[in-house]
Amino acid sequence: MDNSNKQEKSTAALPLLAVAIDDAPGVTGAKRTRIFEAVRNRELTIRKAGRSSLVEVAELQRWIKSLPTKGRQPDEATADANDRAAPASAPAKIRSKADEPEAAG
Repeated sequence: MDNSNKQEKSTAALPLLAVAIDDAPGVTGAKRTRIFEAVRNRELTIRKAGRSSLVEVAELQRWIKSLPTKGRQPDEATADANDRAAPASAPAKIRSKADEPEAAG
């Protein structure tokens, strides 16, 4: 095993700490406009790395949990289990219009 494979394997096990703000909609399911609105309204905190804007995964989870609920209220067992869940190791694939199949006309 060469050195590059060791490095690849060791970084694959690290938990995802943050995502670029443009990737946050794909991770949360919220629209891009709503993410930026939450930042502007100080509901969601971002970190700057040069010109890049990063959102910590824990901050996204906190923000989602702060949103109003509708329908069945989560019970304590479900909420506790979600709190203990390991953070995602990679963001979900972000789909674009180009990924969607064309409708037959």
